[in-house]
Amino acid sequence: MHFFKVADVSFQLSADGRMKREPGICLQPYLTEVPETADVRIHVHDALPESLQFLQDLPSICDGNLDGQSLWSVARHEDGFVIRTYQHFSPDDQRFVTVTNKTFTDFQCYPLNYPVEDERYSVGPLSFPLLSLILYYQTLSFPMLFVHASAVCDGDKGRVFTGVSGVGKSTISNTWHKAGYSLINDDRLMIRKNKEGRWIIHNTPMVYPQAPASVPLHSVFLLKQAPAYSLTPLRGAESVSRVLSNCIIQGFDRDFLQHHLRTVLDMLSETPVYEFGNLPEPGVIDFIRQYEAQGSQNS
Repeated sequence: MHFFKVADVSFQLSADGRMKREPGICLQPYLTEVPETADVRIHVHDALPESLQFLQDLPSICDGNLDGQSLWSVARHEDGFVIRTYQHFSPDDQRFVTVTNKTFTDFQCYPLNYPVEDERYSVGPLSFPLLSLILYYQTLSFPMLFVHASAVCDGDKGRVFTGVSGVGKSTISNTWHKAGYSLINDDRLMIRKNKEGRWIIHNTPMVYPQAPASVPLHSVFLLKQAPAYSLTPLRGAESVSRVLSNCIIQGFDRDFLQHHLRTVLDMLSETPVYEFGNLPEPGVIDFIRQYEAQGSQNS
């Protein structure tokens, strides 16, 4: 049995028989001691029993694809959900059916193509995409967002850079990183309101080992490619809709959408948002600092 923590959510991972008990390289840095209580329990079984084979054929209410290949699908089952995942990136193309309750605090994971009789095989269900889905569902229980973004730590200021794929999120965060600033993550972040009422940026497990990191949220920059640097403050519905568009969201349930909307409204009520005309150049750091210095003088 193992325990790990992401964005202050505590997870318990257990397994039957000879199932792989190591969480995998991506989760190794997130392992913790035994907590007083685990927020979420994940259990890996040997195989999907005959009595549950029908779960594979339930109609999907939401799914995800990449380059024409199905990565995952979600179906309703009793008072919870069934998640079907396909690890096309794994050498043996492992597939899983995972049953979860309506509060997403219990996940029962069943491998579909695991040869139980062959001890050479091991199972790693928390590889992409299942772990990302489990993390997303935790945003429904807390004031928390899962955002497609990069972030850097500028002292005690967490700067988030988000936008469409290819706009330069990784480039701008790596520019800060090369200048000596800590990189929180360059692809996926969780932003959560803590018990003291502060919004905190957390990194998430990646395919490469990365130690857990967090920093208080200071500002959000919505990137666009431009011929020159520019910063335009955004407010109201525009800021909310554009930040929301870069959050990882499953919209098959109206309650999910309303929860995410309330969370974004709360976060942006105390966080400045800018449209940022970005250039892939080191001058970006000085430009943002000068803009903030000018703003503080004018306030």
